Amino acid sequence: MRRPSCALPSHVSSTNATTAAALELPALGTWWAAASTHGLRHTFGSHGVANGMTLETVRQFLAHDSIATTSIYQTAEIASQYREVDAFLEEALR
Repeated sequence: MRRPSCALPSHVSSTNATTAAALELPALGTWWAAASTHGLRHTFGSHGVANGMTLETVRQFLAHDSIATTSIYQTAEIASQYREVDAFLEEALR
């Protein structure tokens, strides 16, 4: 299986990547060290739905057995849209 282009080269461990990121930009190093597989998967699902991926596509990429599991990303997007509308209306009514 071919690695995605964003994958680390085979000679670079995640520990080395964390150290390199911390030297380049300390905040990035802190984020990289704290990133979890669950958090990265959730971020992928959330951003995918927010940017137009279908739930079925997200479901397949995240290997969810049920579309109901994947639908949490759609619910999160709807909540985000309501917050965006609320902020717009608050600004418009000033």
